[in-house]
Amino acid sequence: MLQEGDGWVLQFNHHQHWQSMYRFDLCEQQQSDYVMGNFWSAHWPQSHFRHHLLMCRHLPDGGKLTLTNFHFTH
Repeated sequence: MLQEGDGWVLQFNHHQHWQSMYRFDLCEQQQSDYVMGNFWSAHWPQSHFRHHLLMCRHLPDGGKLTLTNFHFTH
């Protein structure tokens, strides 16, 4: 976690390089924020989540395992 301004950035170490995943702040969230995001991911015609099975696991040594549909990489 890296503090940046009034928010935080979640990072992970991938082969000796820190990569940012997402940014957030500690402001109160409204239920509508979650509902809208979930609806958009599930219903937008071009959303990867509608057309692909996705899984990712970050390893303690900085490596990453991914499964996209039936394609596995490490």
